[in-house]
Amino acid sequence: MESAAEKGVADVREGSISEVVRTCWVIYQKAADAYRVLANNAMSDEISHLWRSMAEGMNKHTLYWKKISERVEKDPTVEALGNPHAVLDQLRDVEAKIDTIQESCTAFRSVMDYFYLAYSLEVQLIHPVLCSLPESIMSVPDREVVKWDYQTNLKSFLAGMKKHCEPHYLHVALMDSLERMWGQNKRLAKQNSVDPVTGAYNRKSLLKIVSSYSSLAERDGHNVAIIMIGVENMDELYRTFDMKTADEVVQRFYNGIKPGIRVSDIIGRYDFSSFLIYLSKVHHQYLYEIAHRFSESSQSIHKAGFIMSVHIGGSYGPIRGEAGQRIGYYLTRARDCLMRAKLSRTQRIVIE
Repeated sequence: MESAAEKGVADVREGSISEVVRTCWVIYQKAADAYRVLANNAMSDEISHLWRSMAEGMNKHTLYWKKISERVEKDPTVEALGNPHAVLDQLRDVEAKIDTIQESCTAFRSVMDYFYLAYSLEVQLIHPVLCSLPESIMSVPDREVVKWDYQTNLKSFLAGMKKHCEPHYLHVALMDSLERMWGQNKRLAKQNSVDPVTGAYNRKSLLKIVSSYSSLAERDGHNVAIIMIGVENMDELYRTFDMKTADEVVQRFYNGIKPGIRVSDIIGRYDFSSFLIYLSKVHHQYLYEIAHRFSESSQSIHKAGFIMSVHIGGSYGPIRGEAGQRIGYYLTRARDCLMRAKLSRTQRIVIE
């Protein structure tokens, strides 16, 4: 029988951030189900309690992703990942492995067999993509409604394994390996600063750099600008071609617009379908010139008759007062201008 989250996956756009989030929801829900089955088959009340507590932990993570899913559904423009298609492929692989684990939940008879099975489940749940997603999804409001902290679950499992498994060197090595994998994956998630497809700054690192630069602009009294370049048919690109070919087209697009910016400007991939450029010491006319340059360069990017449909939004002005709040204001205006450009039948560039 399908869960509510699994049914929802079929209702969202293939490869979208909504589908990524809902797949995470399904993964933790299946993990909770697996631990409940282990609890029902436990050979002692103490071990049954351990598995039930693990299931409760999974329920908290299920609720976290459910809340994120609700936020994304309210704002369909939210896209916090550079390539949700690649992320979704990895998540589906994790989900398939958890399905296999679920099928074996009642097949064993010894305590150790069930701990080995739970260990296999935990290995999947600390997969790098699951560690990095909470770091990547930044634009969903109120994302801390449910605190995401998988380390608590992991420590509970390791404590239970240490208590109930014989002190064999293999068990010690397995526990050390699991803890080490978790630490490495979390460090990698925090260190990741580039979009894997283009090599550009990703959203998280881009916004940090822009925040620092805007503070300098406030000190020096310079105007700053935000330009957002949106590719309207990015989803169609990935539906038309295989992922490797589509990624190559996106790389060519990025390589085509990058030479158009000055050394002092900052460019990064803001989300799946748009790039953000931060410019300092700029005036209104220059913004239109560079925006037209970006638009023209995108026309040469095509593959087997497929042409990128590009719209551009921009905003500019001085930084006064709280720099972080002011740059957030220009970012919001640039996004609004981009949406207006997409909705307009006559304007492909809107800057104000």
